[in-house]
Amino acid sequence: YFNKLHHTDLWYQKVMGKEWLLKKVLLETINHFELGNTDLVDSKLKFIEKSFVDFFKVEFKEILVIS
Repeated sequence: YFNKLHHTDLWYQKVMGKEWLLKKVLLETINHFELGNTDLVDSKLKFIEKSFVDFFKVEFKEILVIS
């Protein structure tokens, strides 16, 4: 199904939102892991770490406030 997603990640982030893009990239990463594409998995994980670092920090702060 991923081959039917023809837009860039930036487009998906603007239109669908950052959380949706994160879910898409996580699914792609899992898919490549299952296929044994370790180079692509490493690349995707670096992309997640770089692109979503602020997203995770905000979520973690919200968890601390709620607790």
